[in-house]
Amino acid sequence: METSEESPQTISLTPSSHVAASLEEKGKSGNTHEARVVAGASWPLSCEAPVNSSSTDKYVWLIFGATGTIGRHICRAALERGDTVMACSRNIQATVTVSQAWSERLLISSCDVRSRPMVKESVDKTVECYGRIDVVVNCVAIGVSAPCEEQDENDVRAQFETNVMGLFHIVQTTLPLFRQRNGGKYIMFSSIAGMLGIPGLGPFSGTKWATEGFVESLSYEIEEFGAKATLVYPGPVQEAETRDKRSPPWRHFVIKPLSNEYLGTPAEHARRMILWVGGHRTTSVEKIGEILWQLAHSRNPPMRLLLGSEAVESMRDKLRQTIEEVEDWKFLFTSDGDNG
Repeated sequence: METSEESPQTISLTPSSHVAASLEEKGKSGNTHEARVVAGASWPLSCEAPVNSSSTDKYVWLIFGATGTIGRHICRAALERGDTVMACSRNIQATVTVSQAWSERLLISSCDVRSRPMVKESVDKTVECYGRIDVVVNCVAIGVSAPCEEQDENDVRAQFETNVMGLFHIVQTTLPLFRQRNGGKYIMFSSIAGMLGIPGLGPFSGTKWATEGFVESLSYEIEEFGAKATLVYPGPVQEAETRDKRSPPWRHFVIKPLSNEYLGTPAEHARRMILWVGGHRTTSVEKIGEILWQLAHSRNPPMRLLLGSEAVESMRDKLRQTIEEVEDWKFLFTSDGDNG
């Protein structure tokens, strides 16, 4: 089983020139509308996005899955804007090289989210070093591409242990901190598979539908304590700096061979989708990092945030299909009291 974490590589955490220039320009501007423009897009006024990074409270981030493509860029975006990060990963020691410029504001922790004690150790280490946690991000996910009938039981358990129980461990070990200080933000990554049942990804879709229900229920429960939770749906991501399409698409999936019975059936859809993504990664991962920094510092973040046209269109198609089906079949009962 592979995780969502990338193969070993060195990443620079020095602020990129275009980001530094953008931050400087925002700091000079007193225009409220301009202040709500991030990564080239205007944010709803109701979200109360921060004016600029220099006048915004500095947050402490706890990021699980910090060495994956998205996780690394969330770390970078937070550090570039003066926040502090605890980066957690199963392979953190081997995959992240920390530059001296950020050594005082970036901690690393080896953590397998399936292990509650390891999650707690990372949480405790963050609090011990920085005194609090303001933002918790979970980017960890694994999946197996195969028909439901042919999914190995151990693979199914591993997907649920990582994607669902891992999330459960993260929330239960961090929520007491948010509750005690009456505030905090959860940013939990879902997937297009959390909106749709994708043939060939049945158990993975099941874990993401579980994530949907868990986080939505959680969001209502924690409002009383001043905390917020947002589900994030990224489209196929592309790194603008490298635009390297040779790297495997959606590395956190293991693709199993199909039996003869399932060749040419809808169960092949996931395999085709993964191959398609390899050449059509349209959502900038750098832009995702910038948007999520803004999201964490917004007073009223949304419950769901769709990033990229593929995610938006998938959600729209799903909602249209659901509404059409409801309208087609609602005639079976004219009212709740109709027994005849």
